[in-house]
Amino acid sequence: MMEHGDWTGLRDQNGRRINVGDRLRFHLYDGCAWDGTVTFEDGVSTVSILDAAQVANPTKWDRPHDWIKSRNWSCTVGYGEYGDWNVPRTPLTRIADGWRDYEKELQPLYEKHGILGGRIIKAEVISTPEGTGP
Repeated sequence: MMEHGDWTGLRDQNGRRINVGDRLRFHLYDGCAWDGTVTFEDGVSTVSILDAAQVANPTKWDRPHDWIKSRNWSCTVGYGEYGDWNVPRTPLTRIADGWRDYEKELQPLYEKHGILGGRIIKAEVISTPEGTGP
């Protein structure tokens, strides 16, 4: 069982360790960005739905939209399409993998940071709770 502050075994795009409780920012291919807090649920490191927030609209959208409240987002992170919360959670690696091309986006990160121990995902740690280190 992982607890608050435990290392997930993953690193962000800047090479920082991702711990349970860290706040991550995910950037989608179309300019949309959203934040979520790392949690350990159903046996996987994932993102909590309790405080997830969209922070940037897609570039071509001219009116406000909250992707976090959409069916697409809830299916992406592992909650049911029809309001059923009892759906297996999606691991952080799969959430981040859905929006990137390995050759163009992730391979350069490994070349930049080298092998640090822990898989790198296309997200960035934007805050770490007090008492836990990078």
